Amino acid sequence: MARSSPSGAAASSEHTHLAAEPGGVAVEPATGSRGRRAEGWSPTAGPAGRAVRTTAFGRVAGALLGAQLALLLSLSAALYRAGALSIDFAAYDQAWWLLSHGHFDPFSSVLGIPFVTNNGELILWPASLLGRLWGSPFLLLVLQDLALVG
Repeated sequence: MARSSPSGAAASSEHTHLAAEPGGVAVEPATGSRGRRAEGWSPTAGPAGRAVRTTAFGRVAGALLGAQLALLLSLSAALYRAGALSIDFAAYDQAWWLLSHGHFDPFSSVLGIPFVTNNGELILWPASLLGRLWGSPFLLLVLQDLALVG
């Protein structure tokens, strides 16, 4: 049985498998000449089950983001080991510790105010769950670095 490809030419159903997109448009899979997979083809499925290509831009961007994360983590580790963190970090660390130990309305003795009035940074409430797993203040710096890179 022959099917019609998007260009109108007939193609054998044995060699060309057409995937239907939600709008009903048929799309040919990513193949090169003679039915081989195109260079840069990735087996992960993208939207509508189509193959996602890994581009040179994607690889370079991933490498740059990975390098940025490595640099930020090494700088954070150096600052943490040297004790060269600011008063702001002390306030966040104190609130994070109190939240992770069940004090859900932490008072910051560093700032002299309830922590929630410090610009309403509510992200520490869900982040405090990680504080129960690994209670080191360095985790706050790791989370900050991941948020900056992400």
